[in-house]
Amino acid sequence: MCVPATRAFPPSLHPHAPTAPLTRAHTIGPMRSPQGEGSDERCENGEGAACERLAEGNELIMKLQEKSRANKEKNARAQYDKTVRMLQYGDYFDAMDKNLVQMPNGKYTTLDMQTYWKLRKEGRIDPGSIDRIDFNVREDS
Repeated sequence: MCVPATRAFPPSLHPHAPTAPLTRAHTIGPMRSPQGEGSDERCENGEGAACERLAEGNELIMKLQEKSRANKEKNARAQYDKTVRMLQYGDYFDAMDKNLVQMPNGKYTTLDMQTYWKLRKEGRIDPGSIDRIDFNVREDS
């Protein structure tokens, strides 16, 4: 029997339908916590009850977990910046005649074209995949 491409299979008759509802056991590994914090099941950023168990007393693993705990905020910031680049927010604001720039505190803002080019001519904008403003640069007069 030939089924037209526009007709969907009922869930129970679909050739690839699971025989039982999917549960958490069907996922690959334990699910991550929303805050990236560890749990009894998972070691996240060197945190969580599972970290000690997973290290099994191995000093190298314990040092790496400690380093992960120390770098948690830095890694989160790097992931955030990577997300901003991957989602191409800069291109979005370019289409609106604005420029996305990163402030010295790590937050982002947009500048109109006139302000952007003024600061860039003064050497206060470090161009890159995401331009960065440097307020410490002063033009020598």
